Amino acid sequence: QGDQKLAEELGLRNDLTLAIYGDAPAFFAADIRSTGDRAALADAIGIEAEPKASQIVELISRMRDGGEAPDVELLRFRYAALARLCPENSREMGTQFNVGDLTNIQLRNRFGYGKREAGLIYADGTWVSPKSAYVGTPIFHGRRACVPGGREFARLWKAIGIDSPTISACVDVLIEIAQEPHNND
Repeated sequence: QGDQKLAEELGLRNDLTLAIYGDAPAFFAADIRSTGDRAALADAIGIEAEPKASQIVELISRMRDGGEAPDVELLRFRYAALARLCPENSREMGTQFNVGDLTNIQLRNRFGYGKREAGLIYADGTWVSPKSAYVGTPIFHGRRACVPGGREFARLWKAIGIDSPTISACVDVLIEIAQEPHNND
């Protein structure tokens, strides 16, 4: 018994949409679950079964622009949702490929790839661009941002250009350490 809405303004209640949008009753189509024929019907009439990549990126942008420390669990879930939209194997990740409704180039740009200012990667308590982050164990102890490894996020990190640290990156950090003044006491 809610307000009438256009199908395009509604979504299906499922684990993914609940985690991305929260429990917003006005957003969900009443009594339609994301299962079987009902999901196919909802898709056919334009009700959102899963969030679009562009919508997830916009939600991450709002988290960054909110000025407060983000809900890290919700952010991780949004990164994982984007990862699920990326191609499953690296052969499909050629020069250009789609990540949901975005190309990989658009996704990289929205995440701030190649920029120095705050991107959409939250690592080590700060927002950074993909170019400023590495995947895996935080071996640089705060000198470089590190995002979690693992299968859950791997496809997203690959799509936006975040790699494991190279030997060259490790040498750069060692040079920084060597150039710092040290107290010989």
